[in-house]
Amino acid sequence: MLILGGLLSCSKPDVLQTPGFLEGKWYYKSYFYSIGGPGSWHSLNPPYQYLELVVGGHVNSDFEPFNRSTGWKAKDSTTLLFTFTGGTRDTMLFDYRLDTLNHELRLSPTQPMCIEGCAMKFSR
Repeated sequence: MLILGGLLSCSKPDVLQTPGFLEGKWYYKSYFYSIGGPGSWHSLNPPYQYLELVVGGHVNSDFEPFNRSTGWKAKDSTTLLFTFTGGTRDTMLFDYRLDTLNHELRLSPTQPMCIEGCAMKFSR
């Protein structure tokens, strides 16, 4: 019984408790969209746009909508909240997924949501 309790108490580390996983400069690599059927990934033009998630909740970026963002925070292990000024929205929620093996971050808006499906892929 004691062994089972020890096994159940072991868990995968939470991404939010691992410093530096989200923070840093991410380069916008491709975008995904669907118009009702199976979607597909598309290369970016122009390439090398970036999103930088700075420690302390600041954002630096050179593309919409993130270039208007005043901050970010992880709401939980799958959701990021971005705040904005100078636009039609004050906040946007994104589901995020980290692929630490390939150094990729995927963001998909949840508020406002893409009805057909959409996402952005970033790499370090």
